[in-house]
Amino acid sequence: MSLESAVARLEARLKEDPRCREFPFTSCMAAWVKRLTPAPSDALILAAWGHVLDRWTLPRDSHPKTTAGYHKWRKALDLISADATSKILREENIDEETVARVRDLILKKNFPADPDSQILEDADCLAFLELKFESYLDEWDETKTVRILRGTLEKMTPRAREMAAHIPLPEKARALLGKASYQQC
Repeated sequence: MSLESAVARLEARLKEDPRCREFPFTSCMAAWVKRLTPAPSDALILAAWGHVLDRWTLPRDSHPKTTAGYHKWRKALDLISADATSKILREENIDEETVARVRDLILKKNFPADPDSQILEDADCLAFLELKFESYLDEWDETKTVRILRGTLEKMTPRAREMAAHIPLPEKARALLGKASYQQC
């Protein structure tokens, strides 16, 4: 098993995203994983690099623009990413136990009870806040934004929420995050 070779293959596949979004997001997320845990397992590292793999192949408009449609779409994306990641890991001769573990992490099995699953979720939420949240400020109204932020914060550990409080954000974004934090209590 070569962790470095497998990560390089996942990185290369992420760079095939025609929207050029997934590689920067995944790089950020992988960095958050390392900040959240000093010695991440190989499976956690691989899951971080594979958790959004090939998501560009299923557009959002393939499912209804409802909350239920969104959740169904997200589940379909998780399966796409788990399948694509598993395929690459097997081609890289990663052992089946690790492949199965990575797949479980991507599919959020045993979340939040599994510590690695919680770290992956924390890293995903932190990367969203750092890289993507601001871009939605003009798209979402305040009620929707606060609801989404509240849901994001509820999935995070107290330590990750504390880390989120230190992410540089514009004033409007910081105020909405504060409002969501207040409503969460």
